[in-house]
Amino acid sequence: MADIESRVAWKKDDPALGRDTEAIWDALNHVYPREREGRLKELVAVAYNREQAVGACTARAIEYKVLGANVFYFRPAILSGPHHDEVLFRLLSTAKDVLQVWAHAHPGE
Repeated sequence: MADIESRVAWKKDDPALGRDTEAIWDALNHVYPREREGRLKELVAVAYNREQAVGACTARAIEYKVLGANVFYFRPAILSGPHHDEVLFRLLSTAKDVLQVWAHAHPGE
């Protein structure tokens, strides 16, 4: 098991977390530069393995008409490696905890 840590970024506008996320996107050739500013505003969490950024996730609240509910559109970006699944699980867990609290506090958004 790796020592995966996640840091919450939701609504924080943290430049260090943003830089780490952009480094992940660069390594993966994942997000076009023109889309980054908007995606960074949706940043939920960044995952680290021994202080090295290895994953990040963004989320956007959307109306899902099929269910008649608002949900979060979740987008992870994870560097390949032996701990890929563990990074994803850590990001999902952190995002669930953070977004659930936020959604209850902001029911109309």
